[in-house]
Amino acid sequence: MLQKLDKIFLLATGIMLTLPSLLPSVAQAQNQDPLPAEVVNAIAQKTIAKFNNSSCQDLAASMAKHNPSSGQPASLKDQLTARFIEKLRQDPQLAQEFFAQISTPVLTKLFECGLVPPQE
Repeated sequence: MLQKLDKIFLLATGIMLTLPSLLPSVAQAQNQDPLPAEVVNAIAQKTIAKFNNSSCQDLAASMAKHNPSSGQPASLKDQLTARFIEKLRQDPQLAQEFFAQISTPVLTKLFECGLVPPQE
């Protein structure tokens, strides 16, 4: 179950960082402590929008192909995602605020699509 939640989290952070308009803000904010609330809020809103606007087939395909241990070189998006995840792990309050924003809409969409709980 933990691996599935990790995949969902990585997918969510990967999706939110695919939007070019956010990449400069996130990259700049990654070097600052703490991560500015407006950056976290923007990432959360873009994540929610991406999930709401994605088809179930698109989400399933993204989850199937997203494998951080694939051995491929890390892209800028992957590096920013890893840094964002590390920030969330280092700051429980930040993680709580981020997940409070995205958990219901993202998990609702994944549930509606039959992606959680996992279909064996």
